[in-house]
Amino acid sequence: MNTFYFSIPIFQKPRACLKNITLSLNLLNKTNILILEFFCIVQEVEAASAKMNKLQVIPKIKEGDIMSALKNGALYIRVSTADQTELSPDAQQRMLLDYAKKNGIVIAKEFIFEESVSGRHANRRPKFQEMIAIAKQESHPIDVILVWKYSRFARNQEESIVYKSLLKKSGVDVISISEPLIDGPFGTLIERIIEWMDEYYSIRLSGEVIRGMKEKALKHGYQTSPCLGYDAAGSGKPFVINEAEYSIVKFIMDQYDLENHDPTAIARSCNELGYHTKRGNLMERRSVERILRNPFCCL
Repeated sequence: MNTFYFSIPIFQKPRACLKNITLSLNLLNKTNILILEFFCIVQEVEAASAKMNKLQVIPKIKEGDIMSALKNGALYIRVSTADQTELSPDAQQRMLLDYAKKNGIVIAKEFIFEESVSGRHANRRPKFQEMIAIAKQESHPIDVILVWKYSRFARNQEESIVYKSLLKKSGVDVISISEPLIDGPFGTLIERIIEWMDEYYSIRLSGEVIRGMKEKALKHGYQTSPCLGYDAAGSGKPFVINEAEYSIVKFIMDQYDLENHDPTAIARSCNELGYHTKRGNLMERRSVERILRNPFCCL
């Protein structure tokens, strides 16, 4: 292991960052120590990659070669309702488009794929499947797929490897704009470690959610917070209607059913009128879509 670390001069010794950790955790076995080493390597590679990206000099492109230097790209934007800490679809799209602009990648409107679903199973993601099918076409309409994080592409390592391999055979790269990697075998290793960590996080989160639901059921509590238009009555009793909030729900339904407005336009109208979500946040397209799909709001 020491020879491996010294052979890469841009990195510091990973064992240096493990010294304080291992002194305080006497009961760690060899497997846990190896995992900690992986974490240290990941952190150092990300820091080195970020430094290399800042120092990278982009060659000047001749005016006649600009069109040939441009790449056609696609954006894949995914949010999971189970994870409230991730970026909103609008934020992801804004960051991805900014990256594409700075790196000479052309994004057509029809190549922006967005969905709100878990990343554990690719066959349950219709937009993802549509994107893969387009990318594999012989006409080669897409050169690169941009994602905010590799976890947005997939949270299942096996599926991630399979689909990335299929895309690579068609000459399509998958780039995470927030997780830059160095080229070569070591970069591939770090990418696999990131995929493994994403899958582990997903499995652990799923288990915690199930345990939480069981505990709430035993205490006769609610399994979820009331949606916009309803309030909790307490003690496991059915939700009660909040008239003030339900008027917002009715406005959204009327805009969609009677005025034939799309969710984005409805969200914009709500924000102009001061209508916010249950948590007091600005309305987004996905906020409106959840209300439109919620059977409680369709009564």
